Amino acid sequence: MQTNKHTSGPWFRTVSQHNGETVYDICTAADNGEPKEMIARVNHCVITPGLAISDEVRANARLIAAAPDLILAMEEMLAIFGEHEQYDDESARVITQTRAAIAKAKGAA
Repeated sequence: MQTNKHTSGPWFRTVSQHNGETVYDICTAADNGEPKEMIARVNHCVITPGLAISDEVRANARLIAAAPDLILAMEEMLAIFGEHEQYDDESARVITQTRAAIAKAKGAA
């Protein structure tokens, strides 16, 4: 299994205001649970300041914050189920798809 090159999780999102716009920062956590390091900032690019942040931007922030947990869960699932030698067609498709998604997330695809 390839080692992670990304910042280890868990990650979480915070909400703040910058220049009148709501933004979500994806951060690692310090031992006390407070934000430690910003991984990414998710906002919407608009010409008119003050527009409400969209549900899509909120969903993007949630997805990014969950990324380390998703990779870990997929790797653990493969460790349990991916070593079996016989699959039905649907299981084989999902295992192949899972391996491809992990490779893509880790830059191997």
